[in-house]
Amino acid sequence: MSAQPNTVTERNISYVLLIYSPDGADVDSTQIGRISDWIAELESSGKLIFQSPFYPAGAANYIHRDNDSAEMVKGPVSDEILVIQGAEFVKSESMKEALELAARHPVHHIPGSRVEVRKTWQVPPAKSQK
Repeated sequence: MSAQPNTVTERNISYVLLIYSPDGADVDSTQIGRISDWIAELESSGKLIFQSPFYPAGAANYIHRDNDSAEMVKGPVSDEILVIQGAEFVKSESMKEALELAARHPVHHIPGSRVEVRKTWQVPPAKSQK
């Protein structure tokens, strides 16, 4: 999508932090504690909208319709070294502020991890048919 839709309002800006780490990265109890503390900090600051860790990439499935019929494929869409481990939707005044949040994310304790930041937009509600 090349341009952001007009439905986004400046008072309701949100971003998603997409959490990537190397496939098979070890997440021990210390790291889980860091993540729990991070989520609590986001919640207490009023910045957290929603968060969820994901099951390992090997548990993923996807659907494609390349030949006019839906086909389910086991595994993630991408065979990359880094896999998406979770997502956190946060309120932020700007991309700069969202990037500052991402820079403090505890996933950076896992070597090779990354946090991708994307601005989100809202789909306008369907117009009622009369």
